[in-house]
Amino acid sequence: MKRLICIQILLAMLVGFASCQRDEELMPEQTVERTDNLPIQLEVSIGSAVTTRSVEQAKKFFSAGNPETGEKADIIHVESTFYLEENGEQSIQKRYCALEFTEEGKWVQKGGSNFAWPNTAVSGDFKAYYVHGSTGELTANEGSGSTTTTQTLFTDLVDGRDPMRADTVGFRYGHTVGLRFEHILTHLTIIELDAGIDDRLSIEAQPEKPVSSDAGIQGGTTNAEFNNAFKISLVSGNTGPEIKFEYLSVKDENGDKVTIQAPTELVRDKQTRQESCQVGFFLEPDCVYNKFNIYYSNNTQYLEYENSDPNSKDVLKGNNRYTFNVKKSAGVTIMQKPEQKWDESDDFTEIVDAEGFLTAITKNEGYTENGVVILEPTTNPIGTRLVRNVKFKDPYYHVFPHKEDVEAGIPAYDFVPNVGDDNVFDGGYHYIKELCCPLFFENHGTIKNLGFLDMNIGGGEYGPWKSMEAYNEDAVKTYDYSSTGAVATQNLGRMQNIRIKNLTVNVGVVSGTGGGDASLEVHNVGALFGINNGSGYVEQVYLSGKIDITVQNIENTPPPRVYIGGLTGQNLGSLIDISQLVDNNPELTAEQKPKPASIRITNKLFGGTGDYEIGGFVGNNTGKLSEVSIPTTPTQANGYAMAVTIDCSESFGVISYLGGVAGIADSSPGNEISSCLIGSGMVTAGRTGKTAYADAYSFTGGLVGVYHERTHIYNCTTFCSVIGARAGGNDVTLATGGIFGEIKKIQATESGQLDPEGTMGPLAAFGSQLEGDNVGCFAGMVHDENKTWENTYKERADVKTFGNIPYIGSVTR
Repeated sequence: MKRLICIQILLAMLVGFASCQRDEELMPEQTVERTDNLPIQLEVSIGSAVTTRSVEQAKKFFSAGNPETGEKADIIHVESTFYLEENGEQSIQKRYCALEFTEEGKWVQKGGSNFAWPNTAVSGDFKAYYVHGSTGELTANEGSGSTTTTQTLFTDLVDGRDPMRADTVGFRYGHTVGLRFEHILTHLTIIELDAGIDDRLSIEAQPEKPVSSDAGIQGGTTNAEFNNAFKISLVSGNTGPEIKFEYLSVKDENGDKVTIQAPTELVRDKQTRQESCQVGFFLEPDCVYNKFNIYYSNNTQYLEYENSDPNSKDVLKGNNRYTFNVKKSAGVTIMQKPEQKWDESDDFTEIVDAEGFLTAITKNEGYTENGVVILEPTTNPIGTRLVRNVKFKDPYYHVFPHKEDVEAGIPAYDFVPNVGDDNVFDGGYHYIKELCCPLFFENHGTIKNLGFLDMNIGGGEYGPWKSMEAYNEDAVKTYDYSSTGAVATQNLGRMQNIRIKNLTVNVGVVSGTGGGDASLEVHNVGALFGINNGSGYVEQVYLSGKIDITVQNIENTPPPRVYIGGLTGQNLGSLIDISQLVDNNPELTAEQKPKPASIRITNKLFGGTGDYEIGGFVGNNTGKLSEVSIPTTPTQANGYAMAVTIDCSESFGVISYLGGVAGIADSSPGNEISSCLIGSGMVTAGRTGKTAYADAYSFTGGLVGVYHERTHIYNCTTFCSVIGARAGGNDVTLATGGIFGEIKKIQATESGQLDPEGTMGPLAAFGSQLEGDNVGCFAGMVHDENKTWENTYKERADVKTFGNIPYIGSVTR
C-alpha cells in the first residue's frame, strides 16, 4: 500500500525543565579555602527532578540500579574545562569524570579524573551527557585514542530516556555547578493514522542538512546520511580529554540499513469519539526531512511522504517535538507554532480571594470562586491552567513581607506567592488585567501561554507589595535589593509564550543602608521582572501598546546601582524571541487587534554616586539576548512615540551606561547579544559630574553603551538616534557612538576573534542624529589596545556615516 500524502506539521514544545539556579552568592570567593581537592558540587535537573533539592523527585527519574535484577545505576559523563591563572600566567585544563547516581540521591565519582576544583582555577565550563543505561565511564585507548559507550539505536530509545546534554559556562571557583539537561534528538510524532494498523511502524528517509549555519533554512543543503544510532567517545584534545557525541548509520548483516521503529498508540478523540493511531520516532536534529517512507513491521510500505513545496528547506531542531497531521493535507510548514486562540473578549472574571487563587497555583490545585471555575489542575505536566480572563477586585491583591516591618518587629506575612520548582502555571491563552504589582514574588518553575493587559505597576508607600492604603501615592517606593516587574520580581525558571499589552511602571527608589554595606544596594526594574537570573530561560514574548517605565528617587539620593530595561533590569540567563505582537485573526475587531509596540524608559534619578545602566531591552546583560525585534515604526498619529525611547534628560548622576538594546554588555563567559533590531528610536543621556568620591563617566550608544570582553555580538541593527551626556563639571569622560558608546578591555586579532573569548559580526546603525563628545559613527571611544579594530572591523561592520563624523571618536591611553 503506497500513498502520497501532504502533511501539515505543527510544533509542540517539550515539557519545561525545572530551573537550576546558578548560585552566585553561595560561596563568595574570598571565603573559599583554595585546595586542590575542593569537591565540585552539582545541581542536576531533568524535567521536575532536581537532585540537590528534592531527592524523591530525582529518584522518580534517575535510577540507582538494582543488584537483584542486574540493572545498572544511571551515569552522567562530565567534561570540565578549567581556566587557570598562576603567577600571571593563564592556561586551560580539561578533565573527564563519570558520576554515578546513588540510592541517597547523590552523584558520586565512578571513574575518570579527580572531580574537584584545581587550586589555581578562576572559573570552569562544564559539558555533560546523560544516557539512560550507560554502564560505565569512558576511557581512552592507546592507538585508536578512544573507547565508546555501547552504541545506542534510536529504535531502542524510550520517550523521556533519550540522550540529553547539559552545556553551561562561567561558574566561578568553588560555586555550585548547575547542569540542566536537555534532549538532543528531535521527537517526531505522526498522528491521524488509520486505526487498527500494526502495532509497530518504521521510518526511512533521505534527509538534507544545511551547508552551513549561515545558510540555515535559506537554501544551501546537501544530502545527509539517515542516521539511526549515536555513540559517545572520549578523545584526546590539546588541553585534556574531550567528550565526543556523534550520530551513526548502523546496518544489519546483509548490509541493509537498520530501520527506526516505534510502536503505535491508539488515540480516541474526546469530541467525536473516533479512534486513530499515532507513532513517535526519534530523529537526528538539524535535518530537512522532505521525503520519507513509513513501513509496516513486515517491511511493507504503508505511507510515502513527499513535500509538496520543493523550495521548503525547514530544519527540524533538536530538543523539540513535532507533529505531522496526516489528515490535514494542506502542504508542509515545519516549525509552525501551535495554533493559539487567545481569549480577546472583554469578559474578565473578578477574583475576590486573591490569596486563595495564588495559593492554588503554588500547590498545583484547581480553584473555584462563587461556583465559577478559574483554575483547573493539570497532570501532564503537573500544574494548573487558567481557564478564563481574570482581574482582581482590590488594587493590591497580595502583600509581601517588607524589610522595615521585620526590623520593627512586625510579623512577616506567611504567604509569599512563588511559582515553585515543580510548578507549571499555564495561562491557557488568557489574560490577567490591571495588575499594580508583580503577580508572583519569584518564578522558579514554568509560566506559559499567559497574557498581561493594561497594567499599572505603581502606587504604594512601601513598594509594590505592601500597603493598600497608600495606593494613591505617585510611585512605588522600593528599598534595598529591590526588583520590580509585572510577572515577578525575579525569574529563576522558564517562561514561554507571554503577551504584554500596555504596561506602566512607576518606581521611586530610596537609598537604604544595604545591610551596612552601601555597595550592595542594587535596584532592578523591567516590564517582565527586575532580574532574569542565571537559570532563567524566557522565550516567545510578544509586546504591544505602550510599555512605559519611569524611575525616580523619592527622597535622599538614589542607591549606588540602578539597572533598568524594557524587559528586565539585569539579564543573567536567556531572553530569546522577543518581538512585536502581530495578530491577523480576522475574527478580531480593529480595537482588539494589537497596537504597535512602543518602549519608553524615563530616568529621573538625581544626585546619585553610582551606576545607571539602562537599555531598551536590558540594563545590564551578562547572559543571552537573542532574536529581539521591534521592526514597525509607530507614528505620532496613533499616540505612540518611537519603537524605543530612553530619556534621561532630567537625570543627573556620576556614571551612566545607555544603549538602545542594552546599557552594558558586561564581561561574562557566554555573554551574547544577537539578531536584535530596533526599527526606530532615540537614546538621550542626562547630565553627569564628578564628586569627591568618584570620577564621572557617561557612555551612550545606539545599540550598547559599553562593550566588554568575552561578549559575542552579531547581526544587530539599530535605528536609534543618540544624544550624548552633558558635563556638569570638569574631569568628566563622555563618549557617544552610533553602535557603541565605549569599547574596553579587549583586543582584536586578524582573524576577527576578540581576545579573550569575544566575537563580533555584522552590525548596522541608521539613526538620523548623533551628538555629544567623543563621537564616532561606530564607537565613541576605544582603549589604546583596541586601535586595530578600525582596520579589522571597518570593512565588516555595516555602519552609516553621519556626515563627517569619524568611525571611532577617540582612543584613550
